[in-house]
Amino acid sequence: MSFFNGSFCLNGYFYSAPPVPVTDYARQNLFYIKAFSLMYSKSGYSTRRANEHSYLLLFTYDGQGFLEYEGKTYTLSKGEGFLIDCRRPHFYKSMDSHWTHADLHFNGYLSDDFFGIFKGNNCLTFRQFCDGSFQEHLEDLVELYTGILPYREMLISQKLHAILTMLLTSASFYRESAEKIPENLGWLLKYMQNSYHRHLTLDALSEFSGISKPHLIRLFHKYVGCTPREYLIQLQIEHARQLLETTDLTVRQIGIMVGVEESNYFSRLFKLKTGMSPTEWRNAHRTCSFDVPAHS
Repeated sequence: MSFFNGSFCLNGYFYSAPPVPVTDYARQNLFYIKAFSLMYSKSGYSTRRANEHSYLLLFTYDGQGFLEYEGKTYTLSKGEGFLIDCRRPHFYKSMDSHWTHADLHFNGYLSDDFFGIFKGNNCLTFRQFCDGSFQEHLEDLVELYTGILPYREMLISQKLHAILTMLLTSASFYRESAEKIPENLGWLLKYMQNSYHRHLTLDALSEFSGISKPHLIRLFHKYVGCTPREYLIQLQIEHARQLLETTDLTVRQIGIMVGVEESNYFSRLFKLKTGMSPTEWRNAHRTCSFDVPAHS
């Protein structure tokens, strides 16, 4: 059987969400789903594939599976999964009488960067609870993918980003890095989180932390993954999103509250970082909160 640039030996049954066209905007600016399936595979099931331009996030619910990828082998049990680049040759199969797993193929903005972090830390497998936050996020994602909502592609991208971030922050290499962060940098980050609305220049941050400007930039790249300026913008945008979702303040008022006083610049910056204008973000969140039921 030929599909997705590979060969399959199917034994079992599966649910596959109907494919949905992806806009050029989403391909260039967002995370997007290429395919989603829930597989109830029996002994003898296997997939061998290469040269498929997507990333595969696979998660095991029951049984046991096997992965061969870039010269290494992995055994997957309940609550375990993997993230791989499907452009590289890979092979996975059932190891037990059955293997129940979810297969999420995705691509898009920052996919290469996220995968590069996991691969660079030799952490392509992960463990999550089958009934925890990871599963709730996955169910929300499938509901968005199969539903019809305004700004659907942007909401899907946001949820995919949340899932990948969850896997990143729960990985052992992330926890180890967090434990090693210098104390003065830790205090500076807390200060920025509480003072994002102020005019925080690199000079001011260097003076507050007692770290020279060149060394401060190096520490930010090592422990935060961006420059101090980029981190400050992330804080401002995150708080702006919260205000858009929970208040009726005007866009100009929100910009001033987060420290970006020029209204047009704030709107351009917000859209650059989120893919939506502030008004679009507010409308999308409020539509979603009324129309998409929360999981209990």
